[in-house]
Amino acid sequence: MSGEDRCVYQEVFESIQNPVLIIDPNFVIEDANPAAAEFLDYPSKTALQGTAVSSMLYDPDVIEEVAEAIAAGKPWEGRTELLTHGGEVIAGRGSAVPITIDGEFTCIAGLFVDLTRQEQYSRSLNILNRVLRHNIRNEINIIQGTLGMIDEDCLAEGDVERLNSVEKRLATIVDRANTARRLEELLDFDDDQIEATVRIDELLCEAIATVASEYPEAKFVFPDSFGARYATANRTAVRAFEAVLENAVEHNDTAEPTVWIDVSENDDSVTVEIEDNGPGIDPEREDIVFGREETDQLNHGDGISLFFVDQLFRIYGGSVGVQAGEEGGARFCLTFPRTGDTE
Repeated sequence: MSGEDRCVYQEVFESIQNPVLIIDPNFVIEDANPAAAEFLDYPSKTALQGTAVSSMLYDPDVIEEVAEAIAAGKPWEGRTELLTHGGEVIAGRGSAVPITIDGEFTCIAGLFVDLTRQEQYSRSLNILNRVLRHNIRNEINIIQGTLGMIDEDCLAEGDVERLNSVEKRLATIVDRANTARRLEELLDFDDDQIEATVRIDELLCEAIATVASEYPEAKFVFPDSFGARYATANRTAVRAFEAVLENAVEHNDTAEPTVWIDVSENDDSVTVEIEDNGPGIDPEREDIVFGREETDQLNHGDGISLFFVDQLFRIYGGSVGVQAGEEGGARFCLTFPRTGDTE
């Protein structure tokens, strides 16, 4: 590398706005950029040189994780907390990359992204959501209790229907609040909460039985047996199936709402198809239906439950989409990554 090239690389290193450290194989800081010195509350980057990385980690065990990855020649990335020179704890994500020159491991490049404010915001938002949902449920319980005390025999003609409409809307609000709770839980999923192999067919049958009991006026058509279908998922998939099945009935304006369900598979995936004979969904509105794009009003539901489904399948590593069905309605395709059959 020429002297000019070294100057360019040094200038890049000095100009990066995130804290960057050059660490020797013994986890002692060899060099730092100005952003690191300022971030860690050191008077200069020179003052950081010779400092043991373990002294600035809130959890020293992280060193073992990084050392294991570096020893295998792999980069490390994860959530961690740093201690500044003044003792302040800063939460964020760190990364460490082994640097090899001429085939020989020479040092580690470490970078840290401060997420303290974001985490504080997320905690505050979660608390606000829980309090709001709790208050909504309490208020609606009171309203529903009051409505239940009304003697329908004393109501004027047409008032019973309006009363039932109010009760149905209140139940919808509670359901949406519960969906918001499930979304919050979904965002907290860890990888170990996703099981390697689950019986998709069993989870689907469970969802069909639940929704069929809730909507006796609808007809659900499916094979006597889907066969044993294994894929990557967990029991939350039941709620995803319920959401799509409910959507197929709730927005169906035909005299006999009908839903067809089938399952197919190949070497890489298992796909559940749920088709209805309702008004259908324009495939061009798919991103809006699943809440991937913001809009003032959805023509096919408010999108909360379908947004939940879409986010869940992102975590599974699968996909969900909608297309025109053979009967003129909508056909939802939920695809799970396949991990192989298990006896």
